[in-house]
Amino acid sequence: MKINLNLTNPHINVQTAKSPKQSAQFKTSPLKYDSVSFGFRKKFKEPINPEEVFNKYGIKTQRRRDGKLIISHYCQPGVTFDECGNKKHAPLTSLKQTYAKIGVNEEELLKDVVEIQGIADFEYSNATSLGQIEKIGGHLILKDSKVRDLGNLKRIGGDIIISNSGVKSMKNVEYVGRDLDAIDSGLEDTGEVRYVGRNLWTKNSELKSLGKIEEIAGGMFICNSKVEDVGNVRKIGTEAYLNNSRVRTLKNIETIGGVLSLSQSMVEDLGQLRHVGTDVICKNSILKSLNNLETIGETANLAYSLLEDTGKLKSVGRNLYVDHSYIHSLGEIKHVGGDIFTDRTSMLNGNCLENFAGKIVMVRNLS
Repeated sequence: MKINLNLTNPHINVQTAKSPKQSAQFKTSPLKYDSVSFGFRKKFKEPINPEEVFNKYGIKTQRRRDGKLIISHYCQPGVTFDECGNKKHAPLTSLKQTYAKIGVNEEELLKDVVEIQGIADFEYSNATSLGQIEKIGGHLILKDSKVRDLGNLKRIGGDIIISNSGVKSMKNVEYVGRDLDAIDSGLEDTGEVRYVGRNLWTKNSELKSLGKIEEIAGGMFICNSKVEDVGNVRKIGTEAYLNNSRVRTLKNIETIGGVLSLSQSMVEDLGQLRHVGTDVICKNSILKSLNNLETIGETANLAYSLLEDTGKLKSVGRNLYVDHSYIHSLGEIKHVGGDIFTDRTSMLNGNCLENFAGKIVMVRNLS
């Protein structure tokens, strides 16, 4: 008996030797590596059956009475997710198995899909539009995809990650449940978005206005970005970092739940802002007045700024730094929960302080 090893197939074939006539009758069919089943299979034939394809790769489907499809999640072959939503690649990921490589046109595959219940991962996808999809329950990952159009999409339950994609508009999307991540993207407008459930990131994007967004439940990070207009935003749940931003006014923003950082920003007007939950940092800013701001929950770091007055500020929860500024008076401030750091005792004359828990700390003026 002669042993033949087929080294082109990861499965070793052990066969008895065949005569030339027998060998001529033995034919192999064209094979394609399938990174999900770790075996070999033929390409799908046109026209494809979307449910067959989805089920093959572990994507559950539900056909509605109107013929539209709801699917459990979406990703390229060879990709799965753990319980925390973290991506797990199958072995041989360098092959970057995609639907295109197994003969599946993604536009056809998705044409009847109106809802994706979980994660929608379009990384390395050849789809250019999300078509009729109206709702995505988990994250929408568009990084390194060819998607340019969000189609009929209105609601995203998790993050949307747009980096290195062709998406320029959020179009019909009204609700983002977690992060709107536009870092390193070509995004130009936020479309119909009115609510962001966690953080907004705009660094190195083409975004210039926050448009119709009314609430950001997490933080607003527009440092080192082209954003010039905070749009209709009224409430920010945690921090707002505008360092090195082009924004000049906070317009209609009334409350910021965490830190407000204006270091090296162009902000010259706090607009309708009345409450900051933790710290205000004005170092190297061009702001001259705190305007309507009434309460700062923790530290007010107004030092090394162009500030001339504290506006309507009445309460500072912890320390107040007013050294190396142009502030001449504590104005309407009645409560300071920590120490006051100043380089001039004259600004303490005629103050309105009623509740001062700390001490006066004189800071040497080095100029």
